[in-house]
Order: sequence, then structure tokens, then C-alpha cells
Amino acid sequence: MKTCLTRVAAAAAIGTLALSPQVALADSDNAAVVIHDNKCTGFIPTAEGGLPIYNGRWDMTQLISAPGHVQKIANKNMQMSVCTFDVPEEVAPGEVRQAENFACRMWTGETATESVMHVSPGGKATMICRKR
Repeated sequence: MKTCLTRVAAAAAIGTLALSPQVALADSDNAAVVIHDNKCTGFIPTAEGGLPIYNGRWDMTQLISAPGHVQKIANKNMQMSVCTFDVPEEVAPGEVRQAENFACRMWTGETATESVMHVSPGGKATMICRKR
């Protein structure tokens, strides 16, 4: 019985390792690993295209989150995160707003080399962060 339980525990541990989410970079330029995730936080850019930071603090009313609408893409040359948001009507801008080249932390812990946050008056937003 003890041997049987040991084998079951070992098989369960191997199965857990095999199924755990791991980011492996695809070796080919034409291949990529795509991970669907559910955590991303974006923001409504200011009318001037800046970040909603006033007196050194984020305007928390201008932050938006994207549960279930995140793609993380990686290959040997780059990593990219694409988040899409439904913007609440009460904070949706009256015109298109866009901010570029802001600090964006990738899921790998690195900082993106390219970033853009685009928000439309219709209540949709997209944030793209890329590390080459």
C-alpha cells in the first residue's frame, strides 16, 4: 500500500510539473508561444497624451483593468503583451486618447522597449507592450 501511494504521489508531482504554465520562447522566427491571461491594468491617457499622474500620484479613477482579455506572446526575438479593455462609461473620454513610450513591466519582469495605450470614446481600449 505504501509503495502504491508513493507511486501515485510521484505521478501526481510529475503531472503537476508538466501542466504548470511555463513561458518557453519559441525557437523559430515564425513560431510563438501565446498565453491567455486575465490580469492587466491600463489607464486613460490625458488629453495631451500623458499619464494620469498628478502631484506624483496616479489618478486612481483613470485606471482600468482587463479581466480575461490579455494575450502574452513570446518568441526568440521578442515578448509582447496585448490587453484589451472595456472602459466604464463614466471615465470614457470624449475623444480618442493615446499615450506612447511609457514604462510597461512585462510578465517576465523586464521593462518593455515599446508601449502604446489607445482609448476610444466608444469605451474600448488597447494597451500593447513589447520588449525586443
